[in-house]
Amino acid sequence: MGNNVVPIHYVLKFDTDIKSFKFRCDETIFIKVKNTTNSIDMNSRELNIKKAYLIYSGKKIAANIEMDKKLERVRFKFTNKFRGNLELHIEAFGTNNYGMYGFYRSTYIHNGKKKWLLSSQFEAADARSAFVCFDEPEFKASFDIFMVTDTKLKAISNMPIKSEHSLNKKRKVTEFEKTPKMSPYLLYLGVGEFQTIHMALGKLKLNAVTVPGKANMAKMALGFCKKFVDFYQNYFGINFPLPKIDIIAVPDFSAGAMENWGAITFREVEILGDPKKTSVFMKQRIAEVMAHELAHQWFGDLVTMKWWNDLWLNESFATFMSYKAMDAVFPKWDMKTQYYMDIMSPAFNVDSRKTTHPIIVNVDTPEQINSIFDGISYNKGGTVLHMLESYAGEKAFKKGLHNYLKKHEYGNAEGDELWEAIDKEVKLSKKQIGVADFAKRWITQIGHPIVDVDIIKNKIKLSQNRFSISGILKSKETWNIPLDYTIGTNKKIIKKNMEVKDMYLERYTKPIKLNHNQNYMYRVRYETLILDGLGAYIKNKTLGSVDAWGIENDLFVLARSGNIKLDLYLEFIEKYYMDVDYPSNQSISEHLGWLLILLYGTNRYKKTSEIALNFHKTLIKKLGWTESKKDTNIDPMLRNTAISYLGILGDKMAVSRMNALYNKLLKGISIDENILTSVLRVITWNGDEKIFNQIVRMYEKEKFPETKMKLLYSIGMFRRESLIKKGLKFALSNHIKLQDIDYIPFISSESVIGYPIVWKWMKKNWPMLLKKISVGTHMLQRFTDIARLMHFKDEGLDFHNFFASKKNRREDIEKEVREISETIDANIKFFKVNGINNNSD
Repeated sequence: MGNNVVPIHYVLKFDTDIKSFKFRCDETIFIKVKNTTNSIDMNSRELNIKKAYLIYSGKKIAANIEMDKKLERVRFKFTNKFRGNLELHIEAFGTNNYGMYGFYRSTYIHNGKKKWLLSSQFEAADARSAFVCFDEPEFKASFDIFMVTDTKLKAISNMPIKSEHSLNKKRKVTEFEKTPKMSPYLLYLGVGEFQTIHMALGKLKLNAVTVPGKANMAKMALGFCKKFVDFYQNYFGINFPLPKIDIIAVPDFSAGAMENWGAITFREVEILGDPKKTSVFMKQRIAEVMAHELAHQWFGDLVTMKWWNDLWLNESFATFMSYKAMDAVFPKWDMKTQYYMDIMSPAFNVDSRKTTHPIIVNVDTPEQINSIFDGISYNKGGTVLHMLESYAGEKAFKKGLHNYLKKHEYGNAEGDELWEAIDKEVKLSKKQIGVADFAKRWITQIGHPIVDVDIIKNKIKLSQNRFSISGILKSKETWNIPLDYTIGTNKKIIKKNMEVKDMYLERYTKPIKLNHNQNYMYRVRYETLILDGLGAYIKNKTLGSVDAWGIENDLFVLARSGNIKLDLYLEFIEKYYMDVDYPSNQSISEHLGWLLILLYGTNRYKKTSEIALNFHKTLIKKLGWTESKKDTNIDPMLRNTAISYLGILGDKMAVSRMNALYNKLLKGISIDENILTSVLRVITWNGDEKIFNQIVRMYEKEKFPETKMKLLYSIGMFRRESLIKKGLKFALSNHIKLQDIDYIPFISSESVIGYPIVWKWMKKNWPMLLKKISVGTHMLQRFTDIARLMHFKDEGLDFHNFFASKKNRREDIEKEVREISETIDANIKFFKVNGINNNSD
């Protein structure tokens, strides 16, 4: 929209009605006009603008209103020309939709009655659905918010309540304190019968807000909130700048959480728990989401990107910092190690396609903006920040970050300004490395490299190319790759950078291991002699667990992409990895699990299942079948995974134990939440209609968010065709909230039996899904994943033809459609290279 007209301050008065779900917004916007004009362009969508006028030089000038629905812009045209400081007054009306975007309505049950509340979700471009505004992150302004509500309801916004007064016996107006300068997408509006619990951190007030009856389940999250805010204030060297933080559980919410400044919203399952009942996995998940959104309060809210092409900087930074915060606050959780499986492994996976995009990407439309809320922005970006900290050093990274935040607080900045701030600190520490150049290259280049390690004339030769699941791509581009290698069992790290296509190292004497401690995002393919030597180090545990993970991870994707045969990977695991530590054991479990799904019913299933059975038997022997006082945080999660696979593979002990625990559930006896997923997985694997109906009844009655979600997942775990279809029908019933509509189809598609049924269902229901799921929810993308296991040419052609039709396309899913299409091609290649066919052993 240009920057000739910029907002200075908004005064917004929302008159709400929780019965009709209609609202009125009276706006006064104080604006500055730099150059003389007779028009003002702003953003608006789904609002009925009744009138607008300008106060200029003491005169009231009525506006002619021109609406462009396609561009979501409104132009106010005036007969007079103007410039300087003036007031724009707007009267607009809107509807609280049920689509989980803008200023929307949410429903819940309390004491057997259906209740409603209002909540807002404005990121990325949905503030314009609630009020006419300059809906771009660079247009920061302060806000005065007034909310007119029923007297029995509470209103929430970013700032504390300044005053409340009655309009009559039924209505009241709540005025909030003035906000600092902030981007419109960070504004929050909430109205409902909220219940609140409180904590304090010095003068800072911390509040957890829920629907009635659930506040006690927010105590754990509020405790996490207090610990993380304290950590961030110390780490950033900047106190939280607002007087309070609300963490708000919203019954209907498309995302996991949203960082509205001082009023953070969450899905109920991402914030509500019980220290005595919540599983280890979910405790960590609640802590992670909390730490992520709180990191945004500084990085994203206090300092905001200028435009959405730097969205990755917001999300990757919060991803990176959440693990740093958790590791500092809960060191026994070993989040430093879990980072490799949780963040770095998904980063590799999402970036391993030819159709991937660079971390920084140009976007213009709301659809394009919403399409980049993806694994590149979150996980690859977080991994690059991890790399940058390793490259620059923790001290320089932290100091540069502080300087960046102080320089740009209450304003906007670009990624380059952060790299320059860190680079400056690195140079002050007299390190001769170019941080800014290093960062820019990794952010602007597409994909990631693979380094081939060969022995040529008794010297170690390295070659770099670009990796993808479609095969290794011969690339003219090179990356700046920190090699950080060790030789043999020598712990000394040799630091060299590879910026050329090919280079030689020293004479070969003992196996070389590149990328010590896996700090950098590149794959490695070792010559067989070196690989076997490293395998021996892994087996006798002279190589670290994270380095062992890196070798296994690289070897699997080389097999998955058809660069080596599947047998080589399986034999290597069987020979060297049957008794390894985390994260290798978790990684192998996931990779064997993927193979078990894809190879089911083929001539390669038997051998794979035998290895998987032996691997998980070894793992459960080490962990034990039940929780122990010696358990780390990782052990219960590994136990849950191991038992699930043992049960699926028919291990009699696993099946017997899970049946016994399931019978307890039927009797209303609660079981260890850490093991519930494996119980449900094993029971549903060969479950009949009776079990299906039992689980549906349990789901409908369950109140605890984590347990309810696991029961919902399990409805999609059945393998019988009739029950898969029954589950899909249930997914569209009134028993399932719109926010959860994708779970059953996604889980059902996690088998070669299920995905063809789900794909047919999806094609039939696609027009409804297109209409029902709005761009701002990021939810439609999840449905394209239903096709991720397709591995026949006719299936790939069907997928391509379906999305080639204009009526089935939407701009926010274009990227995902290309990615899944490439995944299908890679699956077809994987079957062909390995001679896999559907004639079982």
